Amino acid sequence: MVFVIQKKLFHNLFGEDAETILQDIQENSNYMHFQKCPLLLGHEKDICGKFTRRLLSSFEIQPTIKVEAENIALILGLCANGLGGCFSPEIIVRNTLSAEQLKEVFIITLGKDAEYEIRIGWKDNWNIIQSFMETAKEILKSGVKF
Repeated sequence: MVFVIQKKLFHNLFGEDAETILQDIQENSNYMHFQKCPLLLGHEKDICGKFTRRLLSSFEIQPTIKVEAENIALILGLCANGLGGCFSPEIIVRNTLSAEQLKEVFIITLGKDAEYEIRIGWKDNWNIIQSFMETAKEILKSGVKF
């Protein structure tokens, strides 16, 4: 999982300290900086929504919640347009936002705290699992991190 925020918004929020804060988040998992960010929240029952709400409960100051929605593509679109920051699986960010939008956002790695496992079950002779495994192997070879 990553935190996505428009670069311009991030710089507006943190000013001259933006690069130092970005580094502190990535290297020290100091998520307290997100207290200052307006947030766009996913559904409370999905992985990102649960993580975000757990994180919010640890904050001393509650950030402004601009949007709550179940549609992650909508949330990422609003994020890319500068409405706020959001938490999302990185692969969804990279496959939802356009190349132009990706240039305009920070995709902030959150470290071990924001990782999760994916478990897969299937029925015997279910051909879709073979296609899924081949696609997963291709993605892993490409270097995209989950």
